[in-house]
Amino acid sequence: MPRKLLIDTDPGVDDALALLLALGSPEAEVVGITTTFGNIETDAATLNALYLLEFSGHPEIPVAQGASAPLHGARRPAPTHVHGENGMGNVLIPAPRSHPIRDAAPEFIVRTVMGHPGEITLIMLGPLTNLALALELEPRLSTTVAQVVIMGGAFRVRGNVSDTAEANIFNDPVAASRVLSQGWPLTLVGLDVTTRVVLTPDYLQRFRQPPHRLGELIWRITRFYEDFHLRRYGLLGLYAHDPTAVACALEPGLFEYEEARVAVTLEGPEAGRTVQQPPPSGLLRGAGHATKICSDVRAWQVLDFIHRRLAR
Repeated sequence: MPRKLLIDTDPGVDDALALLLALGSPEAEVVGITTTFGNIETDAATLNALYLLEFSGHPEIPVAQGASAPLHGARRPAPTHVHGENGMGNVLIPAPRSHPIRDAAPEFIVRTVMGHPGEITLIMLGPLTNLALALELEPRLSTTVAQVVIMGGAFRVRGNVSDTAEANIFNDPVAASRVLSQGWPLTLVGLDVTTRVVLTPDYLQRFRQPPHRLGELIWRITRFYEDFHLRRYGLLGLYAHDPTAVACALEPGLFEYEEARVAVTLEGPEAGRTVQQPPPSGLLRGAGHATKICSDVRAWQVLDFIHRRLAR
């Protein structure tokens, strides 16, 4: 039976690839999308999500618009130098015909998870604001959700917005701290593994052979993002941050894990830093869940998984 996924996202080029990956995976049933700020403003993220669903032939999947700013403090400017002015690498896309549902993202998360106890996997690809707000509405989420997979954090590698912080955690550290302190079945897919999964130019070209709509879209939206990686990191290709998180949710055996508590630095020059701490002994006896941190990845198998699903 396909795994039911609710995806929270701020597309964003790699978010777009992750959504296309989830929609193209027969082992997944995407039951909804919620949108947030981060790579782009929330209104634009919602339009991008609606467009990607229509492009993929799934306009029936509901989209709920969510937070436009962090729980505390000002929203930081969108990184247009990374994902382009529209989040899609400056590729012009048609306006979607569909619209977001009336429910805001936190309400939709609550309604979906509580309506399907033990069945919903939440995949969080942006700042964790929507999920923190959903927890305020319904604290039982932490015992009702099947799993939470978060693309976020950096432990043994440098951050991508500061020396110590990864962007999704950095953009709302208060929300991240609340989410990571719940003791629920949660997996962090951080920069320690996502920077090891690189989509090279040759790899991306393969989606265009033979020519088809999806392969051409992937190629076009990744041009700007690939150029950013070359300028910023000297990398020929691009990091598959969010597709790696989707792969972890659907093929967890491709990863190695460490169990820990995770603390988040809330302010100061290291705001957004994720700190790994030993799990409390009670968790080891089964009283709750320690966070699983991805510590290693079979990168070539993840790349093969992504290609097989997107080339279907």
